[in-house]
Amino acid sequence: MNTNRLLVTLIAILLIGTTMLVALGMQVMKQRREVRGVGTLTAVGPVAGGPGGFSGDLLENSGVAPSIAGENMGGNVGGDVGGGALDIALPVFELTDHRDQVFRSDSLLGKVWVVDFVFTTCPGLCPAMSMTMERLQRDLRERPYWDDLRLVSISVDPEQDTPAALRDYAARYHADEQNWIFLTGERASIWDLVEKGFLLEVGDSPEFRETGVGNPIVHSPRFGLVDQHGKLQGYFNVLQASGYEALLAAIDVMMGQE
Repeated sequence: MNTNRLLVTLIAILLIGTTMLVALGMQVMKQRREVRGVGTLTAVGPVAGGPGGFSGDLLENSGVAPSIAGENMGGNVGGDVGGGALDIALPVFELTDHRDQVFRSDSLLGKVWVVDFVFTTCPGLCPAMSMTMERLQRDLRERPYWDDLRLVSISVDPEQDTPAALRDYAARYHADEQNWIFLTGERASIWDLVEKGFLLEVGDSPEFRETGVGNPIVHSPRFGLVDQHGKLQGYFNVLQASGYEALLAAIDVMMGQE
């Protein structure tokens, strides 16, 4: 009799344990599905050659070749490009600036620069991006290294964004014309630069093409950080407070301020 009771007790314990394990397994699977849904989080790696490097903000990783999923798409992430920290030599490019002058990217050698991709008629995130760039200008212009820093906004809709249109756009955001440069050119050249140089995607919006509603062009909202040697060192989701602060910290590191 005692043996039977012991057996029943053991079976009950086993059943309870099995139930708990199944429930735990289902919870883990659910969490994994949720993580896949929002993207894996990874940190921008250290600046190659920088004094001690820096840890960037957490970015949504949509892979080395992200699909175009609207203006909120993630773009590439420092730790995943090339399997380590970003240290990508950018191609030399020649475009036209907002003063209608030829601009060559090698004129930026020796300077740290922050780059974003926008267009002046953008109804989506571009105004927020440009307001953030204006804030960056305001926060950095009192730094001792301001003269060695440049902000660069490149239009992904160059047919509309003539130098005159870019001048008006620059005035709207109180751009310091010596330090904040707006660029336009041929669409094919710019889109090629975005995709093959900066490893981000840009393209016509399928939704806009079909319905005429929304953004005609989709692109990444992230800011890129380029070092004094013309090498791309990281991307930052500056529309989030943590990303903006991480960018400021990274610039300070690259300029030898920390």
